[in-house]
Amino acid sequence: MPARTDDTHTAIRDGLRQLGVRVHDTHEIGGGFPDLVCRHHEGEVVLLEVKTPDSRRRLTKAEVVFHREWAGVVFVVCDLAEAVAVVCG
Repeated sequence: MPARTDDTHTAIRDGLRQLGVRVHDTHEIGGGFPDLVCRHHEGEVVLLEVKTPDSRRRLTKAEVVFHREWAGVVFVVCDLAEAVAVVCG
């Protein structure tokens, strides 16, 4: 069964791409791995977990484990404006 995406997933992914951000859609990896791996033209890699605005940014158990064990930061975003602020800063 394919991993489902949150309602805002496509808008965030496509919006970032339109701004020139390299975006790899990784939502099907599973195991708590973030939904999007992004690299802005300056080269910085950012991991994004996409949630709907009404989700209260709640993470699944697998996502909590990944975030805790990951050596870097995973940003939780609910809309394109938040994603742009994180990735393009």
